[in-house]
Amino acid sequence: DEGWRAAMHPDDLPAFEASWAAAVAAARAGERGEFVGEPRLFHAASGTHRWHVLRARPLPEGGWVGVGVDTHELR
Repeated sequence: DEGWRAAMHPDDLPAFEASWAAAVAAARAGERGEFVGEPRLFHAASGTHRWHVLRARPLPEGGWVGVGVDTHELR
């Protein structure tokens, strides 16, 4: 599902997509394929976009595992 794009700040989407594509390509090539991004994501409770750090790694059996941390207050 591509619905996650609606949650991302439009200014952050091009860099995010490029970084994600590079991580996927690296993983398919047998490289580490780690993804790290720092986009602003929509926070429904406040009605604003908040900064996050997102990290993901491919799993050996397929798929990805990742974590997202709200870092807005640290900025």
